[in-house]
Amino acid sequence: MFGGQSKRSLPNRDIESVLRYGIEVRRAIWVHVLSMCTWLPLLAFNPWGMSLVGASIAVLINLPFLIILRGNNARLSRMLQALRRNDN
Repeated sequence: MFGGQSKRSLPNRDIESVLRYGIEVRRAIWVHVLSMCTWLPLLAFNPWGMSLVGASIAVLINLPFLIILRGNNARLSRMLQALRRNDN
């Protein structure tokens, strides 16, 4: 929807594909981190309590995706190390 590649499955298991997929996962991590800050403009228009509710919603919605993406990033780096060992 917002560009980039689908992260539903790993396209191939060669080094180049894993590197491209890793870039895409890191991009998605940044997108979710930045979208957790969407409540900040609410501070200018809403009372502090409503802004706190907006912050809670933004964090609760994005946190599961961040956990999954960070886990995938760790798995991808281990996979990349194994591919490089097997390539040599």
